[in-house]
Amino acid sequence: ARNGVYLLTMDYWRVYAGSDTRSDGLLLGCVLASVVRLGWTSRSRQWIGLLGLGLTLAIVAIGMPSNDFIVRWGFALVTLGAAALIYSVTSRQWVGSILAVPPLVYTGRISYSLYLWHVPIFLILYRSYPEAGAWRVAPVGFVISFAVGAASYHFVERPMLKVRARFERTEAGRGTMAAQAEEIVLTDRTLDPAPQANK
Repeated sequence: ARNGVYLLTMDYWRVYAGSDTRSDGLLLGCVLASVVRLGWTSRSRQWIGLLGLGLTLAIVAIGMPSNDFIVRWGFALVTLGAAALIYSVTSRQWVGSILAVPPLVYTGRISYSLYLWHVPIFLILYRSYPEAGAWRVAPVGFVISFAVGAASYHFVERPMLKVRARFERTEAGRGTMAAQAEEIVLTDRTLDPAPQANK
């Protein structure tokens, strides 16, 4: 689907942002969750994780030569590398221990904010400094994305999650009160089935 959409539209951002063209990652995540849930694990998880880590680091270090390569191979390689890493951390072995270090855990915690902010930041940098080249723009983009993502997580995402949790507790409390009131009414009716006859 991804290659077909790209061949028809030649629009990289349509492929990058489309749910239909990026669904392979979601589907692979569902399969991986089912595998772990069912206990279909392997003793070689640490080596699978090491391969995933190497693949991911190679992609970051080498980069992608073109949009065409990213669409045809890049997204799939990143997805496979991430899946291998996630699979490996389901064990207590050494790859999972490496990925459990605090800086990486914190990066995972703010990953949604990083995901939201890195695209506009990199677009602004590339369009503002087209002559700088990817090797100069990318480090600056990573630093700015991390700073903005961390700020967004602490000052926007976490406060909003607290507000949502407060509303959920309020709704749960209302539901409990309604259930208790209904129970009282039913109990009263059981104890006094014909109140009019007593008058």
